[in-house]
Amino acid sequence: NSIAALVATGGNRVADAMICRLSDFMRATMMGAAESDVSLANEIATTESYLAIERLRFGDRLNFAFSVAPDAWDATTPPLILQPLAENAVKHGLAAPHTAIHVQTDVKRTGDMLAITVTDRRVAMGADTPRIAPDSTGVGLANVRDRVALFGAGRGHVETEVLADGFCVRLIIPYRR
Repeated sequence: NSIAALVATGGNRVADAMICRLSDFMRATMMGAAESDVSLANEIATTESYLAIERLRFGDRLNFAFSVAPDAWDATTPPLILQPLAENAVKHGLAAPHTAIHVQTDVKRTGDMLAITVTDRRVAMGADTPRIAPDSTGVGLANVRDRVALFGAGRGHVETEVLADGFCVRLIIPYRR
């Protein structure tokens, strides 16, 4: 949809860059689809590719960063577990015009558990920016909850928190190498 919108409005150079990023994203998702677990590094790279596509669409309205504790890099995760969280952050965070968001992903290891936190912080870029609640089916977050429960064999769970300026999702999963 983002690429089609750019082509329709004459943004061909940006659309071309999006297509290149989309190929990176598709390659990563196809490789991960055959695996039951993926490395944290691959999961972050896939999510970063997705966010880079959206950054081309939204420009300076979207910023993102990843922070991974050194002892967590060798962990594995379910494939495509972070992408729906990033997609929700973009969809809900940028629903209103004149808003910007920063999506921060933090990964820490605590003993035999891994905590992955995705937080979006929204910033109004103009006076009287209305809060718009985009249509939501709740499928993305429910899917993530189910997949975390399966991956964690009953030990994994998902925590959510509505923030004054955004939303936070924390995945707690067993640490596996």
